[in-house]
Amino acid sequence: MTLTESQAFTVGSDWELVSQGAEAKLWKIPAGPLFDVPCIAKERFSKAYRHPALDEKLTKQRCRAESRILTKCVEKGIPAPRVLRTDAPVLYLEYIDAPTVREYLETDLLVTLTDDTQDSPQHNKLQQLADAFGQMVAALHNLGIVHGDLTTSNAMIRLPEMTLIAIDFGLAKNTTSMEERAVDLYVLERALSSTHPKLPTDFWTLLLKSYQAAAEKAEATLSRLEQVQIRGRKRECFG
Repeated sequence: MTLTESQAFTVGSDWELVSQGAEAKLWKIPAGPLFDVPCIAKERFSKAYRHPALDEKLTKQRCRAESRILTKCVEKGIPAPRVLRTDAPVLYLEYIDAPTVREYLETDLLVTLTDDTQDSPQHNKLQQLADAFGQMVAALHNLGIVHGDLTTSNAMIRLPEMTLIAIDFGLAKNTTSMEERAVDLYVLERALSSTHPKLPTDFWTLLLKSYQAAAEKAEATLSRLEQVQIRGRKRECFG
């Protein structure tokens, strides 16, 4: 079975809806007529408030842009889903059988973590995770990619080697802007504090230390991050 961009997207009866967000649905497709291995179909929504012609154009552009960025990551050795085919507005991606970092934290590391377990296996794994997260973000930034939505839901983890796989590049862009990189880090900081309030206070510090050691022009980015954080606190105080 071969699909083209002109053909309507049809959900198979044996497809499983994995998740649905504001921008897209993710379908798990078993091995079969489409591909000889399981895969993920990322179906971007149309926006009813936009003119149909404009909506189709923008949706296809964003789908293709995400495909190019994912391919760039894979070609440069950054763990990310491999693009199997692009039929805008649908991306067919490699299926990765691994939990998200959020799932790993909420069902494992943070379940038994307490303040008096600084030398526990859980805390040591959290330190490894912070280091891996910092390295992942640095690798993306070094490649000239800003993710745009760094959260623990948008990174998967292979165990026990603690390899992180960046996913969901729907808001990603190619840029070397220090401001954009700083905002990328700020989004992650906010996501960690709001989603995982039980994380040890040194998790973010360790993550930034790892980023600083691996990222090009890290000092400039972290200096800009301080400015972004100040602006963020002002918005919280004054709206």
